[in-house]
Amino acid sequence: MKDESHIQQGASYGRFVAMIATSTLAMFALTYLNSYASDHIFWSQTRFWMALVMGAAMIAVTLCFMWGMYLSRRINFLILLAAACACCQYR
Repeated sequence: MKDESHIQQGASYGRFVAMIATSTLAMFALTYLNSYASDHIFWSQTRFWMALVMGAAMIAVTLCFMWGMYLSRRINFLILLAAACACCQYR
């Protein structure tokens, strides 16, 4: 009888999305560190879009380094395509 408890299942895409979303939110918050005074802190659509572009770039870099952990090549390529589209639309 084979022991199937040692078969590698691969990493969870849900955890990958949670990691990227948390990092993108942290990058957005960090863009406000350059504020000189508290009254300079207000909603900035530019900062929001730049955080999304940085998050998309982070998706590509992270996925390329962790390619072996995510077993579905089709999903991996779709994620990379979505990240490339997000980065390129703001040129």
